[in-house]
Formats: sequence, structure tokens, C-alpha cells
Amino acid sequence: MGQAFYVTGTGTDVGKTFFSSLFMAKYAEKHGFRYWKPIQTGTVSADDTSFVKKNNSFA
Repeated sequence: MGQAFYVTGTGTDVGKTFFSSLFMAKYAEKHGFRYWKPIQTGTVSADDTSFVKKNNSFA
């Protein structure tokens, strides 16, 4: 297993998912990064993994 990059923040709607989406858009394909969100709160219809996939070419 390679190195890990963690995005953390306190509270909801502080930009963690938005930043993760931008980060993945810029670096995922070039460096072989994968997005994984082990814990999701809230509704299933608004899940963050879908947001990141939708806004990146690796979907």
C-alpha cells in the first residue's frame, strides 16, 4: 500500500468534499490516486463519493 492523503475538517459544509473533488480532478489520473470515504452521514441520495465521481474523469 502506498502513501495516504487525508482531508479533515470540523463540521459540515466546510468544503472537504469540494476540495477532495478538485484534488482528485488534478492528481488522480496522473498519480493513480483513489477516492475513499469510509464514513458518510446524512442521506444516501446526497453521498459525497457520487459527487466526486461526477466531477472527475475517472467515474
